[in-house]
Amino acid sequence: SDVISTPYSGMLPGRLAGWYSDREMHFNLANLCAQAGAVFIHDAVVGLSAARKTAALATYPPLTFDVCSVNVGISPALPPGAAGNPRVIPVKPISNLLDRWHSLLEDADESDQPWLVAGGGAAGFEVSLALAMAECRGNRCCNIQLLEAGPEILPGHSRAVRSRAERILKNWGITVRTSTGVKKVNVQIAQLSNGADITFERLLITTGGEGPGWFKHTDLKLS
Repeated sequence: SDVISTPYSGMLPGRLAGWYSDREMHFNLANLCAQAGAVFIHDAVVGLSAARKTAALATYPPLTFDVCSVNVGISPALPPGAAGNPRVIPVKPISNLLDRWHSLLEDADESDQPWLVAGGGAAGFEVSLALAMAECRGNRCCNIQLLEAGPEILPGHSRAVRSRAERILKNWGITVRTSTGVKKVNVQIAQLSNGADITFERLLITTGGEGPGWFKHTDLKLS
């Protein structure tokens, strides 16, 4: 792994809402490996050959293997104009989001522009609420809008679950906009799939992701 202290993703919403500290939601991979009798290598995998049974590392020499389990997570699939935009924050990788979270909350205190959360799945639902819980003080709440490209939030869940989720979001003052995806980002303006443009303070991306780019240069069968 390229990190020694890694976050547990299931605790991310609670961390964003202020329920947990960074220390409480992270575990030490080196210690965990030592307890399990496994060798920990602090490096990143940047290539893989199933035919040669080798894994290329960023710093160390390649490793050979008999069996390889690949658990490298995803990279966010960003709309055009979003990559490198300081106002666009992908939720994955989690470590990048946590590093910026405190400064994001300070920005929310100073701005009246809406905060957009792209993606109405479980991650978008939880991140929207966490942001509201962290920011709502007294009678003031920051303007949060949850955008879902499909016809309803939490697709794949029951109608009862969606109805309850919608009530919770409404109670926290979060605006839900369905059939509204983000097609393109131009600095501080999001071009939406319904043809509208919206100026935003920050855009948090919780939509689907893709495998690391180095997958394309391997001999692995990709779907």
